[in-house]
Amino acid sequence: MDNKYYVYKYYIDEQLIYVGRTNNFVERFKQHLRENSYYDKVNKIDIATFNSDGDMMLYEKYYITKFHPPLNKV
Repeated sequence: MDNKYYVYKYYIDEQLIYVGRTNNFVERFKQHLRENSYYDKVNKIDIATFNSDGDMMLYEKYYITKFHPPLNKV
């Protein structure tokens, strides 16, 4: 799962709480776990893979704008 472009969505009980992007999902997930106590409640993760940094950034902004996850700052 490394060296690609990912947009990921974290859910707690079917509620989307956060949308993020990374090119190393495993390391980014570990960082979330270390820095934020609420991630231990996450019970669903959706991950989309993209071919370019531009596509990844576009889709992250799209999902944040469309769904307004509470942990994303606009």
